[in-house]
Amino acid sequence: MNSLKSQRVNDELKLKVLKWNFAIPRDEFVDQLKEQMNTAGVNKSLMTNMFHADFKFHLKAIDALAEVINFLSSSIVQPFYFKYFSLLGFERQCRLTKSQFGFSS
Repeated sequence: MNSLKSQRVNDELKLKVLKWNFAIPRDEFVDQLKEQMNTAGVNKSLMTNMFHADFKFHLKAIDALAEVINFLSSSIVQPFYFKYFSLLGFERQCRLTKSQFGFSS
């Protein structure tokens, strides 16, 4: 198992990080995800698009993810994207949600 993933799993087990279980995401969850993605070396430009206030940037991020998702190491990076999509589930932009489901199918 990758050392970063191993550390993340240990942190979750020892309750050093927020449990990814919420009715409405708080800023702490978004901050934690950003920190984990930054530590894992996720592309800065992609992260900027993922967490931008304008949903049009989210669409760009989803398009970029759709192009590279098959090449990503599932054990290292994909858990971040699943968390990201769970956050997007709370978006009120219908177009974004449709794009999300199109990506995940």
